[in-house]
Amino acid sequence: MYYFKRVRTYQIDPRIISISKERGKYGNKQNKYIGLVCKHKFTKVDDYNFKIGTWRYFYKNGQLKEVINYDLYE
Repeated sequence: MYYFKRVRTYQIDPRIISISKERGKYGNKQNKYIGLVCKHKFTKVDDYNFKIGTWRYFYKNGQLKEVINYDLYE
């Protein structure tokens, strides 16, 4: 529940320009990573996607490699 509350906080913050899902795949069609990215007005870099929320990274065989949480407000 905390995760969805945190993402909702990003969505209603007027400094956030956009939030989207990003997914990368290996050549064998297995997921490489899955997570959320956002563009925001916190810095002068407007065209950069910043990782937010929980990201999952995978090995080539599809097994979960690691989980990392990214938070803009910390």
